[in-house]
Amino acid sequence: MRLLTFFLLFSCLSNAQGLGYEAEKRELLSDIIRPEAFKLETFIATKIDSANVEHLLKLILEKPYITNFSNQERDFIITGEELEYFAKNLRKQYQLEWKEDDFNNRKVIQQSDIPECLDQDINRQVMMVSHPIYKSDQTIFVYLANLCCCGAYGNSGLFLYTKKDGIWKKSFKIIEEDY
Repeated sequence: MRLLTFFLLFSCLSNAQGLGYEAEKRELLSDIIRPEAFKLETFIATKIDSANVEHLLKLILEKPYITNFSNQERDFIITGEELEYFAKNLRKQYQLEWKEDDFNNRKVIQQSDIPECLDQDINRQVMMVSHPIYKSDQTIFVYLANLCCCGAYGNSGLFLYTKKDGIWKKSFKIIEEDY
């Protein structure tokens, strides 16, 4: 009987922790992809672009560390070890897919539908967003955003986000490139 009670309690706690992560992830996605932040109609790609991610990772993994000495609020360094941790966890996401119910404010489309979606209307854009990767202290985490605009233009980058006053805000740009 004790074993059954322990198992049920453990299952409930694990499920609650998983639900907490999902709720926090949804809150983060809503904060990052706010309707008022984008003037264009925005769609979300189901997967991230592994070729683009590898290009960005190659650029940052060549460095022993990355720092933000220009940030007025707080100086910090992302060590080479942390960069490797982010890269490893980001690479695990190449086959993960977003679902429509992951976003409460955007439509999700397949990667194969991106060109047609963008060709239909010049006022559309498609974003590719990774799942959050938590930093060890679980208060700051890195997020990949890849924006495709009007078919031929866009930018992509790796960023840190911090929760301030109940809202997730970009706190540091690790790398960002236009294409």
